[in-house]
Amino acid sequence: MKLKSKGIKLILLIIFIISIFTGCNVGNDADAKDSSQGKTTVISENVSLDTRSEDSNLQVKEIDTIKITENVKTEDFKGSSDKEIFFNKNNALYGKNLETNKTRKIVDMKGFEVSEDGKRILLFKDKEVYVYDVMTNKMIPIEQDRGGYPSDDIRFMDHKGNYLAYTGDKDNEWKFGTFTIFDVNKKQYIYIDINDFIEKHNNNLIDAELQRNIENKLGQGSRKNRRYGTFQSILDKYNDSKSSFQAKSSVAIAKDEKTGETFDLVKGYSIKKIFNDKLYIDLSIGGKGGIYEVDFQGNMKEVLVTEDTNKNFISQIDFLDNNKLLYSGEYQGNSGIFVYDISNKNITKLIAGIKTEEGNSIPSYKLSPSKDKILIETLNKQYNNEYSTKIYAAEIIDGNLISPIKVLDNSKEESYSILEVVSHWTENSNKAMIYRTRQEKNGEETVNYLDKIRTFKFTKK
Repeated sequence: MKLKSKGIKLILLIIFIISIFTGCNVGNDADAKDSSQGKTTVISENVSLDTRSEDSNLQVKEIDTIKITENVKTEDFKGSSDKEIFFNKNNALYGKNLETNKTRKIVDMKGFEVSEDGKRILLFKDKEVYVYDVMTNKMIPIEQDRGGYPSDDIRFMDHKGNYLAYTGDKDNEWKFGTFTIFDVNKKQYIYIDINDFIEKHNNNLIDAELQRNIENKLGQGSRKNRRYGTFQSILDKYNDSKSSFQAKSSVAIAKDEKTGETFDLVKGYSIKKIFNDKLYIDLSIGGKGGIYEVDFQGNMKEVLVTEDTNKNFISQIDFLDNNKLLYSGEYQGNSGIFVYDISNKNITKLIAGIKTEEGNSIPSYKLSPSKDKILIETLNKQYNNEYSTKIYAAEIIDGNLISPIKVLDNSKEESYSILEVVSHWTENSNKAMIYRTRQEKNGEETVNYLDKIRTFKFTKK
């Protein structure tokens, strides 16, 4: 079934609201650029995603399709483990066993997010937040709120759900540049503040235009002015002026309360991943966007500058090993899935995105727990100028994409969200489950329901 215009608009809306949807245009190395961070190398320029290499050791076979007989709305579906899916119903969390087809009520609280391995679930009830351990049946309370209500950006930060992170300080106040980490195993809170880094390095981090704005306010060559104060006092004014800023904006803007004039300090930051006790964030600072590493003591350093502008799009981040960072997003204006070698500062484009009428589309992926297999979802433009999406499986070895194999054509089936959300790898990395949906009319409203789960088995020759 070809995508209809309504479906196209919905998909493109998802793409650019969350900046992480799919795309593929293999071999677009004409736009690849060198940077001070390393050389962009397109390794897949001669690889067609629709062509199977005879040298591939990977074999993929669809082994099962599980029909979901219960009416589970897509917005109520929260994730799965290897054997169970989890969803909300009547303000409670339920689990449905995929082997026995039995449904159980887990707890009288709504699920918010399921860890990638399916063993921990983030729960909300009124003003309370908990982590539910599926294996031990224990509830772990999280002491955090924003004016009496949970933060809407709290997320698991690793595959096993060992860490939660959200923006805010130790007083549960949203303050720019502050993060709270919760170690689920140790039941410890870690508070991080990167404002000291911003102040210490502001001469290097603030772009020329912004520097001129500050100098115009403070006086040429001066870091202090009787009216405006210092850089830090401007930042403090921001932190003390909640009426001028919103937490969801992710933008630090210093504002003169008398004139209403504003200028950017830092914009567009979000927490992406915790790896080896370090927090990885995407951040636009000083007119450059990129990936930054923050340790648990609050020390921050640049990992990779992806854009020379404040436009920074990083969708997903994972680590293949201690030195190889995998991410989907953009690099120097080109979208795709990339591998960045931290040790030699080389960046490799695995799969390129395409440009649509709305702008760049960004591929989505799901990395296996073993980190040697990957699912990739791509957006393709058809001969009739309509769009369709396809899902491929491939090996990923030494940072290289090996012999992609098409496993699903989304133009023939419904999918309500990006691949990162609608798929699950089993813990042994031998199977991948991909969730499909169906649509039903309810008066004037169209409702999306979870319809079936298609399961694929991966073996080596």
